[in-house]
Amino acid sequence: MSAVYGTITIIAFILIGICLLVDKNKERYLLLLFISIFLANLGYFLISIAPSLNFALNANRLSYLGQVFLPYFLLMMLLTICKIDRPKWLNPILITISIVVLFIAASPGILPIYYKTVEIDQSEGFTKIVREYGILHKTYLVYLISYMIAQLSVVIYAICKKRIISYLHAVFLLSATLCNTVIWLVEKFISRNFELLSVSYIITELFILLVYGIVQQYEALKLEKEHLAMFDSMTGLLNSGTVQNKINDILASDKGLGSAMLVIDVDNLKTINDSFGHQAGTTAICLVSNSLKKMFQATDILGRYGGDEFVVFLKGFDGGREQLEKKLHSVLREISSQKIIEQNDLKVSCTIGAAFATAETKGFETLFMRADKALYQAKQSGKNTYLFYE
Repeated sequence: MSAVYGTITIIAFILIGICLLVDKNKERYLLLLFISIFLANLGYFLISIAPSLNFALNANRLSYLGQVFLPYFLLMMLLTICKIDRPKWLNPILITISIVVLFIAASPGILPIYYKTVEIDQSEGFTKIVREYGILHKTYLVYLISYMIAQLSVVIYAICKKRIISYLHAVFLLSATLCNTVIWLVEKFISRNFELLSVSYIITELFILLVYGIVQQYEALKLEKEHLAMFDSMTGLLNSGTVQNKINDILASDKGLGSAMLVIDVDNLKTINDSFGHQAGTTAICLVSNSLKKMFQATDILGRYGGDEFVVFLKGFDGGREQLEKKLHSVLREISSQKIIEQNDLKVSCTIGAAFATAETKGFETLFMRADKALYQAKQSGKNTYLFYE
């Protein structure tokens, strides 16, 4: 029997390592759940090889250390998986209750409140604890049932609010919730030489690890989908739809006044594509986007508006026209320093149209039309330059 407990303990330890590898979010409650299960099984193993009553009682305390905090960590993980916020006062109260229950469960050998009498039996080749339950033994039963009700409530609430990815995941979570408590209750009515909880704890770990792994993958795919919906795949800048929405939101408020919009067009892109191939054109677009990322701040809105057109929005620009002219000179100089093809000394250049937001420009379209008009006039007068809307 000791060999079985030892094997289960090794599996529990290995699962801690797997948890660290799988959990990319470094969720502390998941790790603590796995550690508590390891401690519970380690306690079972040490009890089975205990040479004395004192050793067995200390091993029993170690096992209860894991078992008492296990439902707390499981509840925290269920709240995390189901995306349910918990009030700040909840953790201190639950931890305090767990500590009280742990002191009661660890009292055998000191006080006759959890076990009235306790001794060890080594007649079957391994050590087991023989006990007569004390007046406070039912405290642990109430504790477990309370957590089971709380955990079931969390899962059922998450199902009703559609916070769980699928009903299959709900089944896994319900299984993880019910498994340990049901086994614990069964053990109270069945005579046995083996602690079934040691196996049910491992099953709980596998259920939670499976669901949490799927949830992590789902969240990663969701974030990737959201990123693709917001950003241009070639340049990594915001796409046209996102740019319009963000700028519209700012212009609709008082914060938009004094802001500046730049519409930037890559010069001679069609000629570059026709003469040197579309790869050269793609390189030109990427060089311009990289230059814009370098020249503007993270608070500015940068986006690719069309094939060869970019939009930059300088929120609350308070430097005035003179300062913006200096900025545009620097931008044009930075862009024109980029070489598309080293061997041919082929460089990229841009033309910029600029317009300031006023009381009349309450939406993206109006301000964009002004900056675009300035861009058109700048291209008529010569490329690799800029012009303000007048």
